[in-house]
Amino acid sequence: MTTGTRWYRSLVGQAAEEDGFTIIEVLVAAFILVLGALAVFMTFGAAIHNVQRGKETQQGISVAQREMERIRVEPFEDIGVENGRVDPPSSASATLPTSRVGPGGTTFTLKRTGQEESPPTFVEGDLSAGPIPRASEDGTRVDVYRFVVCEEAVTTTPCLSKRVVVDVVPIAADNQGNYQHSYYELQSTVVDPTFSAQ
Repeated sequence: MTTGTRWYRSLVGQAAEEDGFTIIEVLVAAFILVLGALAVFMTFGAAIHNVQRGKETQQGISVAQREMERIRVEPFEDIGVENGRVDPPSSASATLPTSRVGPGGTTFTLKRTGQEESPPTFVEGDLSAGPIPRASEDGTRVDVYRFVVCEEAVTTTPCLSKRVVVDVVPIAADNQGNYQHSYYELQSTVVDPTFSAQ
């Protein structure tokens, strides 16, 4: 037998021993491929969710800013009604700003956590007709809650500075996504222009 023939037979023998992939190798490769695809799809899902949440946050803040501008152009005496009162809903959800209305409907807690030693007295917060329906620039519907509180203790003197609170709550049925939305809030102080510090 010549050297060339031996070399050919040894090459054919090696090829016969390594004819393809075993079933184990195929399963491991498929498992790794599925894990990689799942990671990619989960990343896409999270990215889409974050983009949607950022869009809704921006739209909510935009609506709150427009509402705040509507209030700030009013004359000082027309912003709120002195010693106003709000009838809080019977079941105020903690996810709504109405949960911060105190017993009797005469106080409102400025902090979202609801923990304040002496909540400010109401000036205005009309919930009798419900929240004000508005739409954002892209057509997303929201509910707007307006509260105005006096920043100093109201006795017999008129309020000299008013804290305006605007809360925007996305309407879940009209928005994308199946997650719970919090409300967006802006606060601003308006001071009586006729007041002069002595």
